[in-house]
Amino acid sequence: MDAKSKLIDLEQGIPRGSVGWVTGLGRAPHQDPLLEIALYNDMAGNANNPLHTHKLSTERLLVISGGMTVEVEGEEFWVGPFQMISIPPGLSHHIVFYDKGTVALNLRNSPQGAVGHLPEDR
Repeated sequence: MDAKSKLIDLEQGIPRGSVGWVTGLGRAPHQDPLLEIALYNDMAGNANNPLHTHKLSTERLLVISGGMTVEVEGEEFWVGPFQMISIPPGLSHHIVFYDKGTVALNLRNSPQGAVGHLPEDR
């Protein structure tokens, strides 16, 4: 997670321009062992998200408003409102750029039986 990413308390909300994990493996008291969810709230500009691969999990980015450019295996995709990109395990990817005012959900599932957030799945 980058410097603006943090685990959030649902009652406190997520500050504009930041990412908050609302559930996930070892991240919250209301965690689901098979699903991580993060909310990207009112993002804009360069994402500062390094290229990475998840060996075991599928990552889905669902844009609510605004849009984002996502690079997968060297190819860039623009994902707009009410669109989702699904990135299977093993593909290198990163968010390149957020359009002003982007609100999106990051949904990552982990394989059944996984315990805790696996470092090799980053």
